[in-house]
Amino acid sequence: MQADREFSIDRLVRISLVFAITYWAMQMLSPVFGILAWAFILAVALYPIFQWINIRIGNRPVLSATIVTALCFLLMVGTLTLLLDNLVDTLNDVIARVRAGQQIVPEPSLAVKEWPLIGESVYQTWSAISSNAGGFIKEYSSYLLSTSGLLLGKVANKSVDLLLFMISVLFAGYLMPKGPQFMRSARKFADRVALGRGANLINLMKETIQNVSRGVIGIAILQTMLFGMVLLFAHVPAAGPLSFIALLLCIIQAGLFLVVLPVMVWLFYAKSFYFAIAMSILLFIVLILDSVLKPLVLARGLSTPMILIFLGLIGGLIVYGLIGVFIGPIVLAIFYDMLRHWLDDK
Repeated sequence: MQADREFSIDRLVRISLVFAITYWAMQMLSPVFGILAWAFILAVALYPIFQWINIRIGNRPVLSATIVTALCFLLMVGTLTLLLDNLVDTLNDVIARVRAGQQIVPEPSLAVKEWPLIGESVYQTWSAISSNAGGFIKEYSSYLLSTSGLLLGKVANKSVDLLLFMISVLFAGYLMPKGPQFMRSARKFADRVALGRGANLINLMKETIQNVSRGVIGIAILQTMLFGMVLLFAHVPAAGPLSFIALLLCIIQAGLFLVVLPVMVWLFYAKSFYFAIAMSILLFIVLILDSVLKPLVLARGLSTPMILIFLGLIGGLIVYGLIGVFIGPIVLAIFYDMLRHWLDDK
């Protein structure tokens, strides 16, 4: 009896120590958990590229990871440079027009008056801005200043997020050469938790991350590049900022409609009819591109239904932000696999 009680006390002490150390470890990692999560996701998503480069340069994993990391930084820095360059050009053009006394905003067409419900008010506001842009800015300066302050705050926050994301890219570069060791450790841990099914769950997680990275991020980049090429070819003002907005809309699954429609309206206003028709057809093709490609890529090789992957994308984005685009599909894919296994278990 005494021995049983001592054994119970010893076990309680060990369990308490395990919980305490685990809690402290999580407390230490919590400030960098977002960085580590992004690093893990990026390492898994970029691992096929790392493998492809590693095979072709003679199995040199450290050099391969360095090349992948450098390409990621080059892509981010290059994109930001082009965006800022285009934004500066647009602002310089506006400033030059103001100094020369030229119109900044074109006059509205009389057809605007025929718009239902809002046509008259839109026409009057547009006309006022077009004829007296300086007076409009002065009249609404307080609102413009408050909006500008809010936007600057958002930009500052996003700049910090971008810096943390760059740190995540560095960590991902560190993880890629050690991928097989980490995967073995993850499978062992998952096997202890899932009673022999851990390897299947880890593989499912890996395939979900890679499919989402190709089906969401990859297609978003492809759509944005094509959209930007059409804007540049058509000489649309502010092509850089519009392309950046298009990329964000594609990633958050809002679609390109919100930026394609105003561009189409501008094309018919500023360009010839046939040129506007041709560009609008190209923009429409870019607009529906994700609807064609996404179902083919997202569910490729996965047993998880496409609808669950899509719900995971939307739900994860709403709950966790951008990283939820990956977390949501992973959680629902694992939940669906566990539910199916439980229902089929005899």
